Amino acid sequence: MEAFLPIGDDVQISRVQVFPPIGNPTRPYFNPTIKSNTSATAKILTVSNLDTLIINASTPSANALRLAQDLINNGRISVVSSLSTNFKYGNGIIPNNIYTPFKAQSTDARSQIIYSAAELTLNGLIGGDRINGIQFSLWSKGSSASFGNFTVSYALVPFTQHASNIPYAGALTTVYGPTAITTNLGVNTLNLTNPIVWDGSSNLLIQYCFDNASNIGSSDDCIYITQTTGIKSTLILSSTTNAGAGCAMIPGAGVTDNFFSGLNSFRPNFTFLVDRPYSKVVFAVQRDWFNNGFFDAGYSQVLMDGTLAQNITGTQPTLFNELNMNKGAANQTVTMQRSFSVDSSLILTQGSMLMNAFTLTMNNPSVNTGNLASPKGAFERTNGFLISENANAAVIWKNLNALTGYRVIPFGNAAVASPLYIPFSFTHNAGSLGDLSISTYNAVGNLPFPPTVTHINSASTGLNNAAAVVDRYWVLSKTGANPNVNIVYRFTNAERPAGMSAFNQGKAQPYRITPVVDLWLRLITPFTSVSYVQSY
Repeated sequence: MEAFLPIGDDVQISRVQVFPPIGNPTRPYFNPTIKSNTSATAKILTVSNLDTLIINASTPSANALRLAQDLINNGRISVVSSLSTNFKYGNGIIPNNIYTPFKAQSTDARSQIIYSAAELTLNGLIGGDRINGIQFSLWSKGSSASFGNFTVSYALVPFTQHASNIPYAGALTTVYGPTAITTNLGVNTLNLTNPIVWDGSSNLLIQYCFDNASNIGSSDDCIYITQTTGIKSTLILSSTTNAGAGCAMIPGAGVTDNFFSGLNSFRPNFTFLVDRPYSKVVFAVQRDWFNNGFFDAGYSQVLMDGTLAQNITGTQPTLFNELNMNKGAANQTVTMQRSFSVDSSLILTQGSMLMNAFTLTMNNPSVNTGNLASPKGAFERTNGFLISENANAAVIWKNLNALTGYRVIPFGNAAVASPLYIPFSFTHNAGSLGDLSISTYNAVGNLPFPPTVTHINSASTGLNNAAAVVDRYWVLSKTGANPNVNIVYRFTNAERPAGMSAFNQGKAQPYRITPVVDLWLRLITPFTSVSYVQSY
């Protein structure tokens, strides 16, 4: 799957039942994999229940996978979104007590080691890789106390070797320390506070330095070294007389350069612990999303951008990392045929997402930025609409808890040909919301009632109040304790009762179930007051 597939073809990924084939007992099986800078395209893609499609692309194409029609997943689709690995720089087995940054016989030392861009690339690093840790092995330990103010820093430099015994004097970025460290015989790991980030083209200079009041051993801590033939890769300055602070040490009285003129190509062996962040993978699907198996979303976006009606369906619920609906027009739809969840963002660029009595669970509790018309964050909108229009079609926003702030859910009404925007917005001021559930629907004549509601009678008169009530219900619940929230419910002009003033439209009223009588509560009298708070 590392070549372009004609967009007009159907593709089936189907591992045979018996594998490896008879007569090839050692033949391995490799799952089809989409790699970096590769765009896989097909008409309909089917992954069998015996197989897995892997997307392992640190730098994916704009659309790593683009389908003119359906994606049918009966097995597994797995998005790899990061890489953690080790890169060893130096395989030499020469023990050395001169070219070591851990000079226990010295009071202070400064080591600068250069790695060329060519060798970083050759060993597998790519631009954007982050070195989070550095490992080294001591074959003998001479230190009996800690190295004080031990510091690791780095710079991306244009040169591949040291020109003299004068250390690089440019700006360095500190990634570890200053702190006291104690080394151990065998493997040691420095877990960096901040990563060393390589740009993919520069040479890398890493500096190790320390500052002690006196020496801490009769011999140095020794590690293996490798010779970088013809390249002056290493410079180590040290002092036994506190001739200067280790991290600022330069050649001069009381400072030795550890035989730089003759041994500058010997470099201590270090292993880099690397994390590789991946760019977002985009699946573009122009018809239906069938998930009958497992979808490991990783860092990905499923883009539904067909001009025909699309569905989210299958026997298994899907957990999307990011879902983007970008239809060709506002009256084009994506219909939920089963519930699904979103980890990061639901993006409603254009079109209507019909919830169809299913639930949409949002796992990202972050507040919204942007504005009411174009919120950004967990729910993002440009010209799209989320259509509930059923008491059971609820957005379940998880783990809001005590995370206060402003949030918007971009609902629209059921006029699919030309939807109207009726967002649910609220400002969480204090207390805990826990998990919040919200659905809404148009109810002509205030029927049907929401679940558990038995009437629309006025709390003061006991008479049916339908003529004075907007033809829309909002069904809201929370699991948290004692939240303080400012809520705005919206409705369309067509849902407004004939007698309602366009300027003084009254306030929403909650329905309360009590042991004695179920009723609608009138919030603070008169109900048109700007303050409407009720404790119960």
